[in-house]
Amino acid sequence: MHIGTLIKLHRLQKGISQKALADGIISVSYLSRIENLQIEPHKDVYELLLDKLNVDLHHGDNEKHVINLLNQWEECLLNNDREQSKEMYCELSKKINDNDAYLKVAFLINQIRFFIITNKLEEVPALIETLGPLYNDFSSKYKFYYLKHVANYYYVVNNMVTAENYLAQTLNSFKQYSSISSIEKADVYYLYSLTLSNGRKDATALFYAEQALEIYKDHFRVKEWACCHIVLGVSYCRLHNNDQAIKHYERAKKLSDAHQYNQLRSNIEHNLAQIKISEGKHNEAIQHLLSSYEIENESAESTLNTIVSIVEEYYKLFKITDCKKWLDKGLSILTNFSNREAEPDIKKHYYNLKYYDYVLNELEGDFESYMINDALAYFIKVNNHEYIAKFSERLSDYYQSINKYKQASYYLDQANHSYKQLFII
Repeated sequence: MHIGTLIKLHRLQKGISQKALADGIISVSYLSRIENLQIEPHKDVYELLLDKLNVDLHHGDNEKHVINLLNQWEECLLNNDREQSKEMYCELSKKINDNDAYLKVAFLINQIRFFIITNKLEEVPALIETLGPLYNDFSSKYKFYYLKHVANYYYVVNNMVTAENYLAQTLNSFKQYSSISSIEKADVYYLYSLTLSNGRKDATALFYAEQALEIYKDHFRVKEWACCHIVLGVSYCRLHNNDQAIKHYERAKKLSDAHQYNQLRSNIEHNLAQIKISEGKHNEAIQHLLSSYEIENESAESTLNTIVSIVEEYYKLFKITDCKKWLDKGLSILTNFSNREAEPDIKKHYYNLKYYDYVLNELEGDFESYMINDALAYFIKVNNHEYIAKFSERLSDYYQSINKYKQASYYLDQANHSYKQLFII
C-alpha cells in the first residue's frame, strides 16, 4: 500500500484532522494530495508526518510469517472458533506493525468479524469510520472481507436495510476477487438469505438459501446445512406452502438431533408451532412450543420468543391460569436486562409481555399511554411494521370494546397500512 494510505490510516485512527497533522510540516492541500495518492512525498516529509503520528517506520517483523498468521486467523473467524480466534488476535496484536499499511488494514478489517463473534459490537462503529474512507485503496480480497464483515455487523444489530445494501455489494465483489473459497461464498449467500427473509423478501431468500445449502452440503458443514433448511422453512411458511416448510423443518430436525444442536432443535420446534398457529391448531402449537422451551437453550432472546408465543396461544384458548404462569416466567427473565434499549429483540418481547401483564392482571391507569407512547412509539421509531401492525390492531380492538369507534378505525387503518408494508418487495 502507498505511503499516503498509511498516513491517512493512522491519522483517522487517532482522530487527528488534516490541519492538525500538516501544521508546521506542509500545507493542508499538500497533505490531502499525499493521502489521495496524487503525489509521492519526499522521505523527509513522510517521516515527519509519521513521527507526529507516533508511527515507528523502523520496527518490523517477518512479513510472510505475519501474513500466514492472518490467513490462519481468517480461517478461525470463518469457522466461528472464538477461543482460537482470541489467541490469534493476541498474537497478531503484538506482531502487526504500524509501518505496514497492508497488514494493518487487513488486521483492522478482520477485527470487525472478531468483535462480532466475541460480542464486542460497541467496538465496530469506530472501525467502520476509520476503514470506510480507505476502501478504494484495499486489495480485492480485503474489499470483499470489508463488505462482508460490515454487512454481518449491520445484520447483527438489526439494521436490515443497510445489511442488505452491503451484501449486494459483497456479491458484486465476487467478480474482482476470484480466489474466494466456496465456504466464504456460502456464508454470503446464507447471510443474504437471512437478511432478505427478515425483510419479507421470501422468494429471493429461497434462491440464496438454496445456493448456500448446496455448498454446505457438499462440504458436509452440517450445522450450516441445517440452518439453511430452517431459512427455507420460514420462507415457504410465509409463502403459504406449509408442506414444503414442514419438509425443510424435518430435514433440519434430523440433522440437529443427530448432532445435538440444541439451539437449532429449539428453533425448529418453535417454527413448527408457527405452522400449527397459522392452521388454527392451537393445542398442537402449544405442544411444539413447550418442546422448544424444554430443550436446553443458551439464548435468552430465543427463550423469551417461545414464552411470548406460549402466552399468546394460551390466551387464545382462554386458559388464563396457564397464561399467567408463563407470563411470570417471561417477566422474571426480563429482570436480567436493565438496558433494554440496547437489545432490540429483548425490547420487543418486553413490550409484548407488558401488554399481557396489563390485560391479564387488569392493570388500570396508564394502559393507553403505555400502548401509544411507549410500545407503539418504539416500534414506529425502529420501523418495525410487523409490531406496528400488531399493537395498532390491539389498540383498535381495545377502543372498539369501549365504544370509541373513531380511535378504533384510526388504529385499524394504521394496522392495515403496516401489514401492506410487510409485503412490499
